[in-house]
Amino acid sequence: MNGVALARGGTADLMEGDAVAFGDASLHFIMTDGSAPSALARRPGSGEIHRWRDGMVVLPSEDEPAARIREREDGT
Repeated sequence: MNGVALARGGTADLMEGDAVAFGDASLHFIMTDGSAPSALARRPGSGEIHRWRDGMVVLPSEDEPAARIREREDGT
């Protein structure tokens, strides 16, 4: 992590901007977003992604809304 090998079985907390590699340090990844994951809807066939925003997702699109799915107050 960040150019330093972890001991076998070791752990580390990643922060935004940290680099992590698995074996070859020249093939590394940078953590760019540490925020919690958010729900999304993927359209079969096209693979089009619709991300939740402000606690809801609009389908099939915000320009032509046929359905709005809202998150409950308890987060479900």
